[in-house]
Amino acid sequence: VVDGIAGWKTKERVNRVNRELLIRYLLNERDIFYRKIVAIDPSQEMFLKGWLNRVGNLAIDVRGFV
Repeated sequence: VVDGIAGWKTKERVNRVNRELLIRYLLNERDIFYRKIVAIDPSQEMFLKGWLNRVGNLAIDVRGFV
């Protein structure tokens, strides 16, 4: 059951997966999310560059975790 909480089961599963692939997947999902916002509401395009910069900066910040 999905409850939105990162409990022991979530932590156990995360520890069994390839961290680099997980981080890449999550960053890609965030990128897709921001692009979907703009696709649904083009008036938000003015924010897209900043959002994508945040994804890029996060990718740099998490390099030490892989």
